[in-house]
Amino acid sequence: MEAAVDGEIPHPAQAARASIARQRHAPLAAVLLAGVTLALALRAARLDFQPLWWDEGYSAWFATHSLPEMARLTAEDIHPPLYYALLHLWAQAFGPGPVSLRMLSVVFGVLAVPVVYMAARRILSSQRAALIAALLFAINPLHIYYSQEVRMYGLVALLSAGILWAAWEVLSEQDAGVLRLRSLRSPRSGRSFAAVAYVALVTLALYTQYYAVFLPIGLTLYALWRWRREARALARWFALQGIAALLYLPWVIYAAPRLTLYVSQKVVEDADRPLGLIAYLARHLSAYTVGPGAAPVGLHGGPPRRAAHAMVAAGGDAAHSARRGVDSHLAPTAARARRGGG
Repeated sequence: MEAAVDGEIPHPAQAARASIARQRHAPLAAVLLAGVTLALALRAARLDFQPLWWDEGYSAWFATHSLPEMARLTAEDIHPPLYYALLHLWAQAFGPGPVSLRMLSVVFGVLAVPVVYMAARRILSSQRAALIAALLFAINPLHIYYSQEVRMYGLVALLSAGILWAAWEVLSEQDAGVLRLRSLRSPRSGRSFAAVAYVALVTLALYTQYYAVFLPIGLTLYALWRWRREARALARWFALQGIAALLYLPWVIYAAPRLTLYVSQKVVEDADRPLGLIAYLARHLSAYTVGPGAAPVGLHGGPPRRAAHAMVAAGGDAAHSARRGVDSHLAPTAARARRGGG
């Protein structure tokens, strides 16, 4: 491209190598496109298989409020407001039905597949390995499950994959581990798109789910090891973390007092018993391999499935009422959900 602009004719060997590279990449692109199509088919299937269940009804209830009121309510909940705000806008554009609301999570889930490919290719330095990672992600039962649920987990997974991609771009080394902001650098402005993307994605993830904080913490621990002898590189990395923290600080100041009170009350009311190590590992392995709700018998540590299904039905009914905007019904529903939802 640059040679053509400068009026120079590319060398035949260069043109041949470029042609071979395009031919080599075409099958990989086709497979990735097939993986994205498969991901869409799996996540869009049977979205109407049941009414909105308890937690989904809670999401639908949040989405019926104005954005300022939503911020006030979510400050007293266990999740920040970004997903609910997006769901609010989505419902206004496409309607508040169960299938419509679930389609937002489908969109997040499908978009995550190519982002996982980008992150894996950057981290593993292998197109083939990245393609395998993306295909496995496309058929992962746990991700399919949360890509069909009116909750924020699909969004935070998408943002997390983007954070990994951006972080590895920022973490790229040059000359014995010196920080290099290399990918997508604009030659005109000299600004690093990867660094800006990292800060933006971390901030959005923090406004989506509180547990997202563990991802930049883990990456920072890795940066401390990787640049243990490069003070300048570490200073640049910590500067990015500081910018993201400053962008998140207003919500921390606003929500922390309310959230602390809510969590302390919820721990007492729920009185959940901790799982043993074997049960904990078995449930997580089962969820990652065959999907949630399929833990081995005796390892659930909770009410029987039939009772859980009854709660799901109740939550679906509450969600339908919330979508109709029956405010007189929403107040007691929200109170019950606050005691039992998550």
